[in-house]
Amino acid sequence: MAIMNHPAPDRAHASVSLPAGIEDSSAATILVVDDEPVSCTALSLKLERRGYRVLQAGDGREGVTVARREYPDVIISDWMMPEMDGLAFCEAVKADEALRPTYFILLTAHDQPEQIVEGFNHGADDFVSKAASTPEVIARVRAGLRARAMMRQLERTHQDLADSHELLVQKQEELEVDLQSAARFVRSLLPKEERPAPGVRLAWKYLPSLTLGGDLFGVVPWGDDCLGVYILDASGHGASAALRVASLVTFLRADALPQQIGSRDPGEILAALNRLFPLSEDGEYFTIWIGSLHLPTRELRFSAAGHSGSVLVRKDGHMDHLFQPALPVGFRSGTSYLTRSVTLQAGDRVILASDGLYDVPSINGERWGLARFMRAVLDSRDRPLAESINDAIVQARCWQEHPRFADDAALVGLEFE
Repeated sequence: MAIMNHPAPDRAHASVSLPAGIEDSSAATILVVDDEPVSCTALSLKLERRGYRVLQAGDGREGVTVARREYPDVIISDWMMPEMDGLAFCEAVKADEALRPTYFILLTAHDQPEQIVEGFNHGADDFVSKAASTPEVIARVRAGLRARAMMRQLERTHQDLADSHELLVQKQEELEVDLQSAARFVRSLLPKEERPAPGVRLAWKYLPSLTLGGDLFGVVPWGDDCLGVYILDASGHGASAALRVASLVTFLRADALPQQIGSRDPGEILAALNRLFPLSEDGEYFTIWIGSLHLPTRELRFSAAGHSGSVLVRKDGHMDHLFQPALPVGFRSGTSYLTRSVTLQAGDRVILASDGLYDVPSINGERWGLARFMRAVLDSRDRPLAESINDAIVQARCWQEHPRFADDAALVGLEFE
């Protein structure tokens, strides 16, 4: 049967009022499929008078062709038709991914439950009797349009979610690339040489809790006869802490000390940093230990700003806590920092640790603590330096019974031959 498009009546008087969020009738397309021309035309006119755009087809096969071209919102199809009946037509529509959301109503004279079940099993969404009144038919159509509109909204929501997820994944990948690049930069600031000066051996472990960490340390030449040693910890961890640490470290380079600090005295350096890096509006601060080793005499001068994880392990088994009580950098303007000194002997070791290592809790909440940390490095003093550093890391992990540290952790060892 040929497709018939009857002229639509005046939409201003014939439109159907639909609930908020549902397309009005002027935007809805309905395909009527029936092999009886009179029945098909009569139903089409009823729908057109209410403002719908109506298409017609004479059987299921023709209906498939029209549906794939026009993508109707609702299909009303007779059950009994030649060539392709209503059930086969419904199956073909629901098998097509593009047409699957179309609301499918079967016109039928069957009213037996088992026949209705058969129709549902073939994909029909609703049924209407051929003898149904016009208001009932229109009500079924409107119900179908509401369902179709809801389906479209779900499809849009699903697509929006998919687009948002794709964008989020893309941004996450870009962020990860940036973080990896920043992490490589931070690692470039760490010591490179196992022997930073004649007669001095170095070993260390750097374990940020995230890609970027707020702990950093350095062993750098401060002139021909002096070695600068430091370990610092920015409050917090992650990208913000790492950037603040990298910024502060630039002032501890040999070429920056004379211009920015004006001294190689650890206490004076800390006082200058305290002026340059006041407590931020978010309460961010630094704890730092700084040492200045005079290589000819092996005199180590040091000072600390809230950092207590530094010890001297003597070759003969004695141990000194290289700690000078003072506020962290940035806490209070005008804070002065005292400098102490010790003389190192062959076989002595200076061990520097961040609190992310020795503050680890057990599963019962008990801290490993400085005392246990100091005992660990003292007990391993006769082992090679790198093994001693590794052993302390292993003991901290065993204490917390987890391989990863919750906070940034760093451990540095210097041995004097």
